[in-house]
Amino acid sequence: MKIAFKTLILVVITFMITACDNKISNEPLKIGTNEWPGYESLHLAKFKNYYDNEVKMVEFGSASEALRAYKNGAIELATLTLDEVLLLRSQGFDPVVLAILDISKGGDVIIAKKGISSMQELKGKSLGFEYTALGSYIVSRALEINGMTHNDLTLVPLEFSEHENAFEKGEVDAVVTFEPVKSYLLEKGGIEVFTSKEIPGEIIDVLVVSKSLIEKRKDELRKVLIGWKKAQEYLINNPLQAATEISTRYKFTPKEFLNSLNGLELPTVQENLHIFKESLPNVIKQLQKVMISKKLISKKVDTTDLIDSSFIEDIVN
Repeated sequence: MKIAFKTLILVVITFMITACDNKISNEPLKIGTNEWPGYESLHLAKFKNYYDNEVKMVEFGSASEALRAYKNGAIELATLTLDEVLLLRSQGFDPVVLAILDISKGGDVIIAKKGISSMQELKGKSLGFEYTALGSYIVSRALEINGMTHNDLTLVPLEFSEHENAFEKGEVDAVVTFEPVKSYLLEKGGIEVFTSKEIPGEIIDVLVVSKSLIEKRKDELRKVLIGWKKAQEYLINNPLQAATEISTRYKFTPKEFLNSLNGLELPTVQENLHIFKESLPNVIKQLQKVMISKKLISKKVDTTDLIDSSFIEDIVN
């Protein structure tokens, strides 16, 4: 009787675990993003129903919020910068890069108020920035390139949603920002004193998922990548129509959205595969060195399994 009872208990527990797993796998994958032109192909795929209802898009007010949501398990996939991925690895998380969404070539900037035309002229003044790995990284690199140190500035942590207001009210003399705030501030007379053009290939936006979910949700993840690919191709082949659909989410007009892409490179699936194989491992290696030297991470992290190119390889043709 005791053996039979124990067997019954094991059966019940196994059933409950299986039921729980099935419940999880039946729920749509949640992709967390913040407002950024390079992420819009993911939203466009949802708008065009390219995901077959397998995905729920979750938009956050800032990169900081998206990062917190990923850490807390509130979302399964996240759009992050490569330095944020390394930061997560250093904190014990297991993000894996599935795709390169964009490479910043002027999309990330430091904008100063009128009368300040260079980084050197910011000495003794205040600089607002989002207190994330990316914000800290841009500040560190801009200072390094211009022969300055953190002691030359008063650094003011600001959430992305606060950038425009703080700049307009004069609460900061300059701000590290990106679209759509970048365009607004430039229209109001702001001056670019540093851009990601000066650090080519260092700011890369990627789509990540936890390593532990890859096998559990493989089919759904494949649908995510297929949907993103179709949306990206639609944007390339029908830019004005795609921008019109995208602008329903933005304060941008379609023309303004297309102009915002000028500061970005949007690698195709084929280009993704080439970057994965040829240059990304070296970029990761160099990025780690910079982050360690600037104390953005305390030590080197294992990146041997940071990239999973299998999904891109599967859908490349």
